Amino acid sequence: MAAAAGVGSCGATMPPIAAPKLVGGALATEIVGRPEDIYQRIARHAQRCWFGPFGSLHKQYMMHADVPPPNSSSPVTITIHRRLADDRRPWGAGLLRLELTGQSTTSLAFANIGLDPVRQDYLTAGLTRWANGRDDCGPEPPGNAALPTGTAARDKASDAPRR
Repeated sequence: MAAAAGVGSCGATMPPIAAPKLVGGALATEIVGRPEDIYQRIARHAQRCWFGPFGSLHKQYMMHADVPPPNSSSPVTITIHRRLADDRRPWGAGLLRLELTGQSTTSLAFANIGLDPVRQDYLTAGLTRWANGRDDCGPEPPGNAALPTGTAARDKASDAPRR
């Protein structure tokens, strides 16, 4: 375990995660772990960084997941929706879908349903980063004033251990 963490080097940084590639109109990558476990990683960080009450995207977007029983062959599906002002039915159109399939190795397949390329890149990078076990909220979206700022400051303020 020490070898994976950088053998005790306090200033060690993790290697960059390869960006998912476009495969047949959808972005895809592979992660070691069961789909249910990968989903839990993604959901925990997406809630903290983006969709929770202090998340940078909670006023504009929301996330919905369909998680089948562990013995099912159906994929775990996460959909990012535009948030509507209707409190009874706040989910609007789906904008980005992520399907998690596999058993001991999980395939991530992204489908852009209605996002511009900047938002797509920002969201898929975050979801992929968390699927790979990172726990940071990530960088601010470059040159995109429509996405709220504040994730870097929130990361500093929330450096307390998370469980």
